[in-house]
Amino acid sequence: MTVTRFIFLDQVDSTQSEAQRLCASGSAKPPFAVIARMQGDGRGRRGREWSSIPGNLMMTVVLPASTWATGGDAEHASLKVAVLVARFLREHFGIRFTIKWPNDILFGGAKLGGILCDSSSTGEAFGELFIGIGLNLAAAPDLPVDPDRRDAHVRTICLQDAVGLGSGLLPDAETTGRDLASWIVSQWQAVPVSSLPAAFLEYAIEPGQAWISRSSSAVAIDHGIDDDGALRLGPKDGGPIKLSSAEHDWRWEFQADMPVAIADVGNTRIKIADWPGISAENPSWQATLASGDTSTFDGAHLRGRRVHVVAVSRSNLERLAGLAREFGFGLHVVPKRPVFLRSDYAWDQIGMDRVAALEGFLAGLARHERGDDQSFGIVISAGTATTMDVVSFAGRHLGGIIVPGIATALRSLHEAAPALPDLRAEAHRMPVMGVPGFSTQGAILGGQKAGLVGMVRELIALVATRAAQPGRSVRIVVTGGHARTVLECLEVLASNPVTPCQVKLHEGLVLAGGRVMAAGGTFL
Repeated sequence: MTVTRFIFLDQVDSTQSEAQRLCASGSAKPPFAVIARMQGDGRGRRGREWSSIPGNLMMTVVLPASTWATGGDAEHASLKVAVLVARFLREHFGIRFTIKWPNDILFGGAKLGGILCDSSSTGEAFGELFIGIGLNLAAAPDLPVDPDRRDAHVRTICLQDAVGLGSGLLPDAETTGRDLASWIVSQWQAVPVSSLPAAFLEYAIEPGQAWISRSSSAVAIDHGIDDDGALRLGPKDGGPIKLSSAEHDWRWEFQADMPVAIADVGNTRIKIADWPGISAENPSWQATLASGDTSTFDGAHLRGRRVHVVAVSRSNLERLAGLAREFGFGLHVVPKRPVFLRSDYAWDQIGMDRVAALEGFLAGLARHERGDDQSFGIVISAGTATTMDVVSFAGRHLGGIIVPGIATALRSLHEAAPALPDLRAEAHRMPVMGVPGFSTQGAILGGQKAGLVGMVRELIALVATRAAQPGRSVRIVVTGGHARTVLECLEVLASNPVTPCQVKLHEGLVLAGGRVMAAGGTFL
């Protein structure tokens, strides 16, 4: 099935009202779409005003009853549309946006758009489905504050800010509307009711995250949707809550200006950072714990809160869970759902720490850089293992390298050849070692240095073959326990005359990426 007609208007009261009038008069037959440059009386749920700004998308797509009211779709139309819109945005713009149940589209807790479904059904028969869609493409409007609701300010964002200016992927509202309407109509049957819960979960606020009551500030935990499409919330105290109407009192924790705590649970240590608010650039508190010693940790200020966790070590996660019980805070393990990253790598084969580090790198790009598929970065995590991943500024992952970490390699060499010294305590001297070395220590440490520099040069050569414009700078970001040592070893690459390199240190890169993945976007 395809859209039979597109109706483009400069000005209208609302696209949904116009679509209803066209159906009632027989002037248009579904499936068709009405797209307006401006609307003077746009409405959201409960008749709330929907702000109209030229350049943003204001559209209504109309489906016939024979399409939407079969196979159980009638009861789940709103959720189905939300999934199709989120899939469209991921497919066309490369970013995973978040669906806030049932039909808001968010990025980092800020509202990108909303969906309002209505039908002409009567008690005797199904009628047309009117799918009203508003997306902030070019500008983020200031939404009016509801004076009857506590903490009711709604942050907004536009697609241009989320995607970045480097992509060149942002067509005008007319083109986007035409493509999105065609996508919804052509893909409608691709999301049967039986697969809707799994399809919704792919983009929804994941189970385990917190929702907050606007009126009472009570906190409830997300338990996903049930077979009827209702959202299940489980409060810390009291019975379960089931939301079956879009009119409810709950908002996602990342929509409110609340503190955010993230934990990076690695193989040898646990790092925790606490940001004072969702829009804060830097954390106000940090702690680093060796895996075998948590006795100095004081998490009293986290009591009653939830810490979002990026975990690669089960044993250290269990240690963190013990601290959570002791100090009275909850844990939410962040699932492997990238926001910016796209990869041909099998997701079950790439570690969560690598994904989070890449997400942190991409989120840290400037607005004018993000989306540029001809600029590249190399993200190096120097821990128990040393990983090196190549990624374009548009989030395209070109693969990676995994080798033993510095301490792992030095220890293993000594254990395999006991006559050679264990130089783990001397690893910090690697950057000043000459190559080749003129002592056993110098040869071992210089060899480690040469290996690191050689591997990065190989990746830089790979980038040079992928870039359409030779000579563009490559950005290298280093994180992990041995990050400073690796950084100093790689400074020689900064003067590369063929492919210049910027080498930077970011000790909290996994924490930053975990924050992006937990919130489904950056806080612009």
